Amino acid sequence: MNGCNLECTLRDGGYSMFASWAGLAAYKPDVLGLLRNSRILVFDLDGTILDVRGSYTEATLSTARYLSAKIVGYSNIPTRDAMLDAILTLKETGNYNNDWDTTYALTLASVISTDEDISFDESITQLASLGLEDVYSMRHNFTSLDEIVRYPGSPPSSMLQSIFDSIYYGDDLYRSIYSVEPPLRFHPGLIYEEEIAVSEQTLKFLGSLMDHLGVISGRPERALIGPSRRLLEGGFKREFVFMGSTKRPWKMGSKLLLTISERTEADRIVYIGDSAEDLMLSRAAEDGVDIVFIGIYGLSLRPLRTACWLASENADVILPSADLLPLILS
Repeated sequence: MNGCNLECTLRDGGYSMFASWAGLAAYKPDVLGLLRNSRILVFDLDGTILDVRGSYTEATLSTARYLSAKIVGYSNIPTRDAMLDAILTLKETGNYNNDWDTTYALTLASVISTDEDISFDESITQLASLGLEDVYSMRHNFTSLDEIVRYPGSPPSSMLQSIFDSIYYGDDLYRSIYSVEPPLRFHPGLIYEEEIAVSEQTLKFLGSLMDHLGVISGRPERALIGPSRRLLEGGFKREFVFMGSTKRPWKMGSKLLLTISERTEADRIVYIGDSAEDLMLSRAAEDGVDIVFIGIYGLSLRPLRTACWLASENADVILPSADLLPLILS
């Protein structure tokens, strides 16, 4: 998808398009009527209305590079760009919504690449073709990886998760959450680099247009700090905000979409996400409620690649920014 011509891909996929200040937007013509007769709008949080490229993504990269260097040496760790592309490859499978899992896979791929003398890209392709349980079990093939990373597990016993959380949360929050000293001193945490990516005016308009606005996120409650908390408290009612994590977030998320449908007696929900996991979530819920899926690509690590991927997966609507939602919905 790196060489994707977005306009041609959208045209071939039967999309109608329009240019916007944020980039090319597209929609399936037959969904406009459905959208404008919908009364429930549910967002994924990260990567859709909250920019986490400076927080979760940077914590993933920093942790994977730190652990890879400890195991295979600095001279053998992949470049930053190679790891960014690898993150997208992994997330496009729908298995890597959890950033700890992504960090582990990047570290494992660095070890495989060095040990088996294959390229980092080849090792990522290999891991992307496997289920998560198989990827977890591969740590036993590499003693140094197993001893240092100790994943899956839980902080503070897992080195991977502890390093990640010390970078993401920073010293003070890490101590508050785990009641131990962080393995790395990092202040302030990258969580404070997050930025709200939807305007207050957009949320107010959507709130007036829709009966209910909701959020479903795998982010734990403890990570609602600063911009993320302000965003949720300013635009959403608490009974329609669902937080937390699970081994298979899309399975739980699909049930939550059905829960929202039952609470509101809605037969259709507009769900807005940015990832393969979000698309899987919406399709898993379709047996119980009509879902119209809107994919946001402007906050991706590689926006063009993500837009082309969304088109290849037949997302109903593809937008560069959540601030274009009023144009589509009204």
